[in-house]
Amino acid sequence: MELNISLSQLKTDNEVYKNWPFRTRYLRRECWDAMKKIILEHNITSALEFGSGLSTILMNNLGLDIVSCETDPVYLRKIKSFNLANVDFRLWDNNEVEIEGYFGIALVDGIIPRTRQLHYAQLHSRYIAIDDFNDFNSNEGLEPMLSKYTRLDDGKNKLAIFRRFNSGT
Repeated sequence: MELNISLSQLKTDNEVYKNWPFRTRYLRRECWDAMKKIILEHNITSALEFGSGLSTILMNNLGLDIVSCETDPVYLRKIKSFNLANVDFRLWDNNEVEIEGYFGIALVDGIIPRTRQLHYAQLHSRYIAIDDFNDFNSNEGLEPMLSKYTRLDDGKNKLAIFRRFNSGT
């Protein structure tokens, strides 16, 4: 799909949502609003993402440094074509990926199963957002992995946000 303007040039969330060229692969607006609130409240500057897409553009527009892991090579080429300045894209097999460093937040929004995505998110981030968490097929097997995390969201939308429990914070 051809765009008259680069999505990376669209600076407001409304502009990005309005011009998203795909019918799928996007983080719902209410989910993004909840995640953005956590990012801004906690001065988060970096993200690890499983499942590239609209969320990649939105986080890039906030100035976050992003490592974005995607399983679909054709879709990855499409997202890369937006020339996002702050994104290191990685093609991965939903099993093993090389990740270094620690990120302010991780977004688990890739293909199912998501247990390996959550595993890497836990190793590399304190805050974890999981899209479609209220959908049994998307979160199957994830809840036991979150026993050392506190859920921060109100559970009213499909995105669950967790923080690693620390007695000092």
